[in-house]
Amino acid sequence: MQTLQSLIALQREQGDFAAVASSLLRMRDIAPSPEERSQIQVEVAQLYERDLQDDEAAVEGYRQALEFDPGNALALNALEQLFTRLNRPADLLSVYERQIELTDDYREKVKIYFKSAQIWEDTYQNLGNADQCIEYALMLDSQNLQAIKTLERLRKAQGRWDELIGVVDRHINLLSHPAEKAELCVEMGDIFHQQLKQVDRAVTAYHQALELDPRCRPAMHALGMLYERSGNWPFALDMLEKEAIAAGNTADAVELFHRMGKINEDMLIDPGSAKRCYLEALKIDPSYLPCIRALKGIYEIEKDWDSFEKALVQEAEQTEDQYEKSKAFAEVARYYLERKEDRDASTRFYEEALRLDPNSGEAAKPLADVYVAREDWPNAEKMLDIVVLRMSERAADDQDGAIAKELCRQAYRLGYVCEKLGKKDKALKCYERAWQLDATNLPALEGLGNLLVQAKRFDEALKVYQTILIHHRDDLTDLEVVEIYWTLGDVHLQMRQLDRAQNHFEKALGIDPGHEPSLRSMVTIADQTNAFEKSAEYRASLLKVLDDEPKYQVAVELGRLAREKLNDAYMAIDAYLWRPS
Repeated sequence: MQTLQSLIALQREQGDFAAVASSLLRMRDIAPSPEERSQIQVEVAQLYERDLQDDEAAVEGYRQALEFDPGNALALNALEQLFTRLNRPADLLSVYERQIELTDDYREKVKIYFKSAQIWEDTYQNLGNADQCIEYALMLDSQNLQAIKTLERLRKAQGRWDELIGVVDRHINLLSHPAEKAELCVEMGDIFHQQLKQVDRAVTAYHQALELDPRCRPAMHALGMLYERSGNWPFALDMLEKEAIAAGNTADAVELFHRMGKINEDMLIDPGSAKRCYLEALKIDPSYLPCIRALKGIYEIEKDWDSFEKALVQEAEQTEDQYEKSKAFAEVARYYLERKEDRDASTRFYEEALRLDPNSGEAAKPLADVYVAREDWPNAEKMLDIVVLRMSERAADDQDGAIAKELCRQAYRLGYVCEKLGKKDKALKCYERAWQLDATNLPALEGLGNLLVQAKRFDEALKVYQTILIHHRDDLTDLEVVEIYWTLGDVHLQMRQLDRAQNHFEKALGIDPGHEPSLRSMVTIADQTNAFEKSAEYRASLLKVLDDEPKYQVAVELGRLAREKLNDAYMAIDAYLWRPS
């Protein structure tokens, strides 16, 4: 043994690491105990990893060390680092399982469960297994706040709302600060209301939040909305007033008083109380136009023309635009349009407003709204041409970007109208202009992307849709996101970029596994790449979402594929047994 050690030292000095490995193996074979053989085997593995740069041999070496001594922590830790560097998550999970078995320290087990959960979630997108790992961690450490928060996030992502309620309740019990507890009670109420549709339990949770923190505005807001939607107007008014008082002299309080006024005016037919609410709002913000306009409506109904005139003047005074008279005419035009439904008179007043302020689009914009609502696209185009032209003339003096933002919106609307008229070239130019003004404007991006695809300007279209996903992912519904992913995949498919196309179709199916266009596209890719088993899987998924003749066609295709490509008679029989109703 001593001779071998001397030989190994000499071989190391000479840099003959292959010889060192051979000598270490001889030393290992004559070692008296499994533990010593395991330790020497670790040295061999380290030699392969660090000196011979042979990762696979190192992996095998560490595993052999564990065969000699399953409790060799050094070998396990080395494998963990090696598998992490080699990005071998499945092997890493196996190491974690062994580490959990070997350690008696519950804190160390909790850490390992967290690492396992991260692999299941981030690498495999398997939220269920990640959830289970965190659940095990909580069994070991029931007061681990990080585990509870992680479990809350995972349960939300999985839509496991009933089970999420229990986790949130545990979270509440761990907290001591009333405001923090109240915040979680509101979250619990939101789950009951929005996900489980249990309004009574939601109301209870919101009231519990107020008991913990009487100034909890989110709870007030939620209760006010629930009472308002259910038509429980007295309770709604009480909660809105409490929230308004809690909000103080803020814009939120102004809007809350306005909502209270609308309830009194529209639902309780109590114009006196409505006026009180509107006036309270105006004490905080004298320029708040919705309340000014609401008061004008009440004064008009009461035929209190003096007050009506005063409100009209107040509206003009509180508006920053210098052409107050033009705005007044625009308001009169809206009145004739909305209250009297006299479109001819409304149009005349809008034209008069436009005459008084030819450099502003204020008068043309409502006219455009009228024509768009009528689907009178030619006249809508004329009005929007005026709006865009006038705003473009003012854009050079734009200091704060407000005009550019509004010009972007109007350019988009003009593009939309032109598209309705079949003027795709003009529509595309309008969308491009809107995009140049605001590269993140969602309607402009959607219109531009659609027309770029139609024009087969694929590279530009891809950039547009990627921009939508980057800037507006949280604003889109799942269905809208699915359609974008499918569009991206279809563009790549037309460009013969099958891998990228497949990636986007898979993202669409990750959100909506039953999305028919994506499933059909995946079938196309699988057929083109001779991935017949995948093709069969996607056709089987299609059968779950189709009916009648389309389902019959896919069933026939699946049967033929199973018989001719997969030689799977059972699959073919199952497919051919399906018949349309």
